[in-house]
Parts: sequence; C-alpha cells; structure tokens
Amino acid sequence: MVGSAISLYNYDVNDQPIRTRVNSCGRMQCSSDWSWDTGPGLLDFDLIAIHGGSGCYRAPEKGFQVRRGSCLVLRPGIRYVGSHDPEDPMDVTWVHFEYLGPAGRAVRPPGKELPPLHRALQSADFCFELMGRLLAAFRSGKKGEAEIWLGAVLSELARQDARPERSGAERERALAIEELCASIRREPGARWRVSELARSFYVTPDHFGRMFRKYAGATPGEFVLRARIDAAMGLLRSSSHSVTRIAELLGYSDVYAFSRQFKLRTGLAPTAFRRA
Repeated sequence: MVGSAISLYNYDVNDQPIRTRVNSCGRMQCSSDWSWDTGPGLLDFDLIAIHGGSGCYRAPEKGFQVRRGSCLVLRPGIRYVGSHDPEDPMDVTWVHFEYLGPAGRAVRPPGKELPPLHRALQSADFCFELMGRLLAAFRSGKKGEAEIWLGAVLSELARQDARPERSGAERERALAIEELCASIRREPGARWRVSELARSFYVTPDHFGRMFRKYAGATPGEFVLRARIDAAMGLLRSSSHSVTRIAELLGYSDVYAFSRQFKLRTGLAPTAFRRA
C-alpha cells in the first residue's frame, strides 16, 4: 500500500475489499453569480476537480483557495460553502460517490485512511481525462464502468498524494516532465526521440533518461509504449479502424510488431481484444 489515501480503493472490511458506487456526476461551467452551500452536510463523498477559474471552498476547520488543477475530496456529514470570482467563473467536474461494504451497505473508512481534503493535482490533464471517461460511462448508463474509472481516479490521487513535496528547481523539473507526459498521451503516435527531448531540456540523453524515470516512474521508451497501448485499446473499443490502420496512427511501421507488443501488454491480440 503506497500512502494512506490509496486504501480508499483497497480498504478491507473483514478481509473483503469495499467497492465504490457513483451516485451522480457532471461537469458545470458556473454562472457569474454561482455559490454553493451544503446546508446541514453532504450525504455522501464529493470529488471535485477544477478545470478553470478561481474560487474558494470553506470547511468548518479551514478554507481552500482553488484554481485550475485543484482537487478536493469532501466528506459526508459536513457542511461546505463554495464561492468564486464572478470575473473568473469556475469550470468544475463533480462526482458524488460512496463506499459499499461486503453487504452492499455504505461504509466510512477510518479517518487515517482518508486522503487529504485538498491537493493541487500534479498531473491535472491526466486526471481530467480519467474523470471525462467516468462521466461518459455514467451518462451512457454504464455504471459499472463508471465505478472502474472512479477507482482509477482515486488510485491516481493516492499516487500523487504519496509523492514528496517539491519546490524551486525540483518542482520546475517535475512540472516540465509532467507536461511532456501529457503531450505524449495526447499524441502517442508522434516520433518521440530521446535525443531530441534531451536537447529540449538542455541535458544529455543519459541525464534526461534518469530525470524522466525519476519523475514519471518509467523510462521514456516504456512511457511511450504504455501511452500507445492505452490509445490502441481506446481505438479498438470505439473506432472502426482496422488493426493495420491503428498501428499506423500510433507510429508503427510494422503491424506485426504492434500486435506482438499489444498482446505482451494486455494478454490478448488486438483482434481478440476488440471481440472481447
């Protein structure tokens, strides 16, 4: 278990893991006169991510200034008040959810198992993408899939919450690598060459490789491969492209090499994955 917050998805009750249930969710561009007050208290957990704008959420013990990349996990039974700058209205994704025990009843993990109330996302674009998939699944009636995406979001928050705090040049390097990772996820089929990336960071290729692994948790090659396989899974699920065309879109000149890597990573050949 890495960090306390990760147990929000792995928490055990009598040796049986609990699961999440999404009660409602959505994305809202707040009007200029928007304000929010939960009154006597929230009925369930509320995951809130700020895509843009600026504002403030106040809890009984303290308040939090929020802006793009801010994320909160609000607790049930507590009153929260929200407001924002009318000249810089917020764009917000929200997910009301709860944890269900083995008997299907709502449970509350111990306080030590709960994540921080507020954090600044270290990989905001990636988290926004996960939340977008959660919303899309929920809106199409695929609640089980929405709960899988919620688990992914909570696990990613736990991973980020477990990272050490950084400042100064260390923080700048970490943010630069995160921006690069977001670019790779957006364009996995581009020609990502370590020598060219290292040059853009004004370091040698060897130093860049060490730096990338430190902040991204994988070598540049491993990260690009993972992004391509993730993109391939999405295309196989949602597009009518042939396997050969998908390989081309993701930068492969050899469809057989693509198929081998895909099966090695997922356990299924692309055609079998599409059928499944």
